[in-house]
Amino acid sequence: MSETVIRRAVAGDVRAIAEMGIRFYLLRNFRAKGFQLNTSGLEAVLLHLLDSNGLIVVAERDGKLVGSVLGLISPWIGDVNQLVVQEIWWWVNEECQGEFIGKRMIRFYEEEARRMGVKFSIVGTHEFDGEDKLGRVYERLGYRHLQHDFIKEL
Repeated sequence: MSETVIRRAVAGDVRAIAEMGIRFYLLRNFRAKGFQLNTSGLEAVLLHLLDSNGLIVVAERDGKLVGSVLGLISPWIGDVNQLVVQEIWWWVNEECQGEFIGKRMIRFYEEEARRMGVKFSIVGTHEFDGEDKLGRVYERLGYRHLQHDFIKEL
């Protein structure tokens, strides 16, 4: 098996990351929750994240991206000097699941965030059959429960 390299994303990765985002959107059935998907808009957002207040980490094997973690960096509301990175999504292609690529990406993502001055990392789950299992993965990675989110379309 070839080595999987975990690294920061670059602009040339945007199309492949967007394809992962589309699969994530479809798998988690965001349309049923009212969210639409605009693929060209997705690529624009990814480029914006790369250029400004985002953190994108990818897993690459044999020149092909097989995973991604995206986060948005912002100041904590209670103290502008404390930065927080909020995970947007993380994804590992089906053929690579079970190889601990997700764990490696999250660890690299945390290291990069720390290097950028981030104090806290917030990750989340989405309503799906494996949600409890994912929560246990986060706990094994050192995360503590913070809150439950609810959404309402306006």
